[in-house]
Amino acid sequence: RTLLEDFMRRSQWATEDVRRELLAQMQMETGDLRLRHDALREEVLQKVDSAAVAAGDALRQSEEALSAARLSAELTQEAEEAGLRKIGKLEAGLRNQLDALSEELAQSAARAGPGDSLNSSLADVEARSLSMEGNFRTLECRCSELSESLR
Repeated sequence: RTLLEDFMRRSQWATEDVRRELLAQMQMETGDLRLRHDALREEVLQKVDSAAVAAGDALRQSEEALSAARLSAELTQEAEEAGLRKIGKLEAGLRNQLDALSEELAQSAARAGPGDSLNSSLADVEARSLSMEGNFRTLECRCSELSESLR
């Protein structure tokens, strides 16, 4: 009986010793797992933060690009309108010059004699048409510049 009791005590002691060793080993592995978990968690949080910063930067850049595109469209519209106004003014000026030239020719023909009227009228017409030709070239250049600026 004593032998049996001794055997039981030794078995309990060995079982308790194994249990303590297993518990210590489990606690150590649990600690390692917690450290790994915390490290991974920190890494994930850093990546999420950097992704959020990158997304914020991308959003800001896209908003700036959109704003620049809108401003560019507005400036293009304003330039087109200004160009059309300039062309309209040039056209009106050329029409006025042409009307004045026609009127002067008619008055000149009515005042002078047949030979004088023709020579002076031709000289006036030639001078005015050269002036108008220059104005038309200027208008053409400005139209080309406007077309280029709108592209």
